[in-house]
Amino acid sequence: MMPCLMTKAWPYQQACHLIADTLDELHRFAVSIGLKREWFQNHSIPHYDLTESKRVLAINGGALPLEPKEFCDKMKYIEKAKNDNRLPELSAAQND
Repeated sequence: MMPCLMTKAWPYQQACHLIADTLDELHRFAVSIGLKREWFQNHSIPHYDLTESKRVLAINGGALPLEPKEFCDKMKYIEKAKNDNRLPELSAAQND
């Protein structure tokens, strides 16, 4: 997960992303903090968008806040693993 950043493209003024190493972990954690499955963003890096209040819930629930560089490194790892088919559930997520 990364720190909330200002964005003009989303109606909420601050947003951040919730990511995980596996889709199962991502979805289980999302449910645990009250996110709906339809909020799942199935893009190159599967994630959920979080408002500031959901970010607080995520951190209190055990999510690790990442600095922007750490977040980018993690995203690159997930995307490469998915493309190399080392994370087949993420590759299959493109078909969800």
